[in-house]
Amino acid sequence: KNEITWLEDNWYNEESRFLAFTLHDGNGGDIYLAFNAHHFFVKAAIPSPPQNRRWHRVVDTNLKSPDDFVTEGIAGISETYNVAPYSAILLEAKQ
Repeated sequence: KNEITWLEDNWYNEESRFLAFTLHDGNGGDIYLAFNAHHFFVKAAIPSPPQNRRWHRVVDTNLKSPDDFVTEGIAGISETYNVAPYSAILLEAKQ
């Protein structure tokens, strides 16, 4: 059963244009997604990955092709990520 953890859920803030959440698959293959509709960068706090896993960037729509979508992912994601204006990111937890 998949679970979701809302990380930036400012439902009642009409000025908020940022949304982030983690999808948990129960096997450690979590996925973190963030969407930034602001006209400025948002410094997103990245949650800790599941045990014995690291976050890999799979999608960053702000980057130029072919770096915007890397199927195998790019390791080295820290505790924060600067999400560009009008863009989205997808991180995958991998061993």
